[in-house]
Amino acid sequence: MTRLAMVLAVCAGAAQAEELVIDQTGFTAIHVNEDVTVNITYGDEYSVVARTVDGDLSKLDVNRYSGWLVFNRDTRWFIFPNGRTDEFIVDITTPVLNEVKSFDGSRVFVTGLTADALRAEAATGGTLTLLDASVDDLALVVNDGSIAADGTCETVALTGTAGFVDASALACATGTAPPQDVIQSMFGDSVRLEVKPAD
Repeated sequence: MTRLAMVLAVCAGAAQAEELVIDQTGFTAIHVNEDVTVNITYGDEYSVVARTVDGDLSKLDVNRYSGWLVFNRDTRWFIFPNGRTDEFIVDITTPVLNEVKSFDGSRVFVTGLTADALRAEAATGGTLTLLDASVDDLALVVNDGSIAADGTCETVALTGTAGFVDASALACATGTAPPQDVIQSMFGDSVRLEVKPAD
């Protein structure tokens, strides 16, 4: 193969980025399923942009149910060996977020949120990370998922059946959680939650 042919072959095989602006505003809750990555940033205006590298964004399903914005994959492609290889990343800016869910191996990151109340749930292998949060009433729900949180809150409540919780960097005035023996039976040693006053 000539040098020029080799260069052309490499260029032809290079990954192509694809981006899609999604026209959605007014939502107050976000539900992410099926191994999708979502980055949520607190801001003054709504913005939703989906992207993929060497993937097909037509396989990303985006639906609106009342105040919920819901992300899924097109499950018709799961019968094929490479049906879930497309990596979907969604960048969201929102001025309001009351509830967020990460299910089915998805990864959700929420940065800089300020809110009166937030219910954050991770289930069935989903992971949810709250960064620099400032929430008055925070509810963490873990059902075979993983949550990590840092920031401040007035009250925090932990419920769920099993999973991983790291709220060691979260400073809250008061909190509620199952008794320690119940936490031990549900979560084992995978919970790091200590209620401590904010400075």
